[in-house]
Formats: sequence, C-alpha cells, structure tokens
Amino acid sequence: MRIGFRVWSTIAALVLSLALVGCGGGGGSNLPDPIIRFINSSPDSNPLDFYKDATKEASALAYLSSSADLTIHTFDTTNGNALSVQDSTNPALGQLDSIIFTFARNQKYLGLTVGLENYGAENLKRLQLLAFQYNKTSPNGNKANLLIIHGYMRAPGFDTPNIDFQGGPVGSYDPNNPQFSSPNISFADSPPPTLEVDSGVSLIFQARWAGLENVLASDPGTTFDAGGIYLALVSGVENGAGAEAPQIKYIKLN
Repeated sequence: MRIGFRVWSTIAALVLSLALVGCGGGGGSNLPDPIIRFINSSPDSNPLDFYKDATKEASALAYLSSSADLTIHTFDTTNGNALSVQDSTNPALGQLDSIIFTFARNQKYLGLTVGLENYGAENLKRLQLLAFQYNKTSPNGNKANLLIIHGYMRAPGFDTPNIDFQGGPVGSYDPNNPQFSSPNISFADSPPPTLEVDSGVSLIFQARWAGLENVLASDPGTTFDAGGIYLALVSGVENGAGAEAPQIKYIKLN
C-alpha cells in the first residue's frame, strides 16, 4: 500500500508540473516576461497612446518619440493580445489601428506606427501599427545592427516605391559600390531587415528609390556604438517640411 501511494503521488506531481508549464503569462515558467517598446513614427500625427488590450502602456508619444522598455506581465500565448493605438488629443476618434499579436517569454519586441493619420483617400498611406520581435543579442566585435523600417511616403497622389538602404564611411562612401546595403525594402515591411555595420567610425546612409539613383532621405554621418542595436527609421513625406521632411532617424534599443 505504501509503495502504491508513492507512485500515485509522483504521477500527480508530474501532471501538476506539466499543467503549470502550459500556462501562459502568469506562472509556471522561470523565463523573464517579454519586453516591448513603442515608437510613434507617423509624421503628421498628434501624440499617440499605445494599448495592450484595455491597458494604456505608453501615453502621448510625439512623432519620433519612444517609450521606455516596458515589461508585459500578463499575456495570452494561445489567442494573442490586442495591440492598438489612439490619438492622445482626440480619443473620440477611437482606435486608429489595432492588431492581434502573440508574445513569448524572454523576448524583446517593438510596436510602432508608420503612415499618416490624415491620409485622405490614399488607404495605402494610412497610419498602421506594426509589431515584431527582434534579436536582442548584441553583435560581436566592433559591429552594430540596424533594424531598417521603411516609413517614407511620396507626395499625395503618388505611389511609394521600395527603397535601397545603403551607406559607407564618411569621406569614402561610393553610392555605386556601397560597403553596406539592404536593397529593395518595401513600405512598412515587418519584421524589418537587419543590416550589420561597423561601429566606431562615422557612417553616411541614404535611402534610395530601389534600383535608381534618386536619394529620398539621408543622414550625413552617425557613429554607432560597438554592440549597439538601433532602429533605423526612414520617415517623412516627399517635399515635406518641418516634421514631415524626409529623414533617417536612429533610435538605440540597448
């Protein structure tokens, strides 16, 4: 009788442990909770609020502003969670966009907007919410990683082309033979391509019309940290001025 009791106790403990491992977002795992950062990269938008389900995770982010890294403590690993964005100054507009997104433990994510809040009849240029996991492991040696988001738009009435993102050292960059290149990136491509570049030297980068010489946006020179992970935002509107001027914006993620 005593041996049988021990066997059944062992089986019960095993079943309980398996049940705990299958639970999402609450307990049953020693792995860290996921982390997300929100960024507003919609050039004509008012400050934006970002939500997970009904919880406001980031408030009143202005254009090209980033939240801190935010830990997601409660999440559904089976059915996903609703991520949404609203106009902070005019909540009566409701959700500008929403998506269903699934988190996993011990991972890092970005949630960001591209496109225009006031897009008129051009639905392809509407404000969109993107979310994706990115590799949080720092590159080795004197290298940095760039995650390239194409959020540039042509003037009203014109379709937005794909871009070639390319560059090299300031003073020796050859646009016809660039040292660093990520070609043919589509608008709002997610997850974005990652480009490994040199750190510790000033690098110029251009966003060019894919396959052509037309420069749509550029950065005259930035020096990246060794082991750095950066979001490279190609943003703005063709012929835009002020906040809507075409530009390349870097946001360090580590």
